[in-house]
Amino acid sequence: MYLAERKLLSLHPSPERSFIPDGLKDKEGYWTTLYQTGHVYAYNTRLVDPKDVPRSYEDFLQPKWSGKIMIDQEDDLWHASVLEIMGRERGLRFMGGLAQQKPHFQVSKTLMMQLLCAGEVALAFPVNFNQANEAMKIGCPSNWVVIEPQTQRPPFVIAMAQNAPHPTAAKLFIDFMLSKEPQKFMQENIFRQSARLDVEPSGDLVKLKGVRVWKSNWDAIFKNRDANRDSFKKTLNLP
Repeated sequence: MYLAERKLLSLHPSPERSFIPDGLKDKEGYWTTLYQTGHVYAYNTRLVDPKDVPRSYEDFLQPKWSGKIMIDQEDDLWHASVLEIMGRERGLRFMGGLAQQKPHFQVSKTLMMQLLCAGEVALAFPVNFNQANEAMKIGCPSNWVVIEPQTQRPPFVIAMAQNAPHPTAAKLFIDFMLSKEPQKFMQENIFRQSARLDVEPSGDLVKLKGVRVWKSNWDAIFKNRDANRDSFKKTLNLP
């Protein structure tokens, strides 16, 4: 990605990379996905009747949600992924429709969930699965749904810096973190999704088993980040 192109990373084609699918690692061996985090759409169960829970993007545009939605105002990457899924023209219409819903905005997904739990809004998105799941476990009157195909945050990758002072130790650490047991531990304790092909969803992540996931073109999205950010702000009337 960005750092590899600027020769700021050292090559390390870890043997554990054979368990990581293409698209979640570079071809040469500079970086590999350590974990992934998927988006969900959270709602307050005291304010949203089960029959009214949104199941599609268009459902968020129903008049009853006017003024009751909270959106992460800095997640232009979610915006870009939704436009990939829906197609640019339809996606921009959807975002324009969201703007007409008079949504509230926040810069922190953690704060969004806290405000949702307090009943300040009925719907909050996009939030990360681990945040929405943890809120439920500590007693927040909330639940969540996935709009398929599920959008995700950019993969969290692991790599070795160029001129690393202890390259042998760095390589061993990368191999360890990408190996099967640490990946399973990470899933079951911090609710991050392993990218390994031989690691099935475990722990609370079983709730996402079978969910179709959208494979965003992150290289294209990041290369056009400024335009994507401007589009996000313009369609949602953000300053």
